[in-house]
This record gives sequence, C-alpha cells and structure tokens, in this order.
Amino acid sequence: MNRFRAARVTAAPTFRNVKPAAPRDGVTSEADPHRFALSYDYVGDLGDPTALI
Repeated sequence: MNRFRAARVTAAPTFRNVKPAAPRDGVTSEADPHRFALSYDYVGDLGDPTALI
C-alpha cells in the first residue's frame, strides 16, 4: 500500500514539500493574475479557483 492510499484511507494526507504558495504561483504564471486574485477574494479558498482555472 503506498503512502498516498494510506493517507486517503486514514483521512490524514500530508505533503511536507508543498507550500500554499506553490499552486497559487503555478496558476498565476499560466492564467491572468488579476482574475485569479478576484476569484480567490470572492471564494476565500485556494482550491476552487485553482480547480476552475
């Protein structure tokens, strides 16, 4: 059983090397940073604007 499957089963995923700025930087480098900022401010969560873009 790999560690990601075990983390999913236990509902305790940990990603030590991924910082919150990494997905945000990746999205803003590919998409319009202003639109991403508007979406992030409106939703208040990083996951939804990242998934939509």
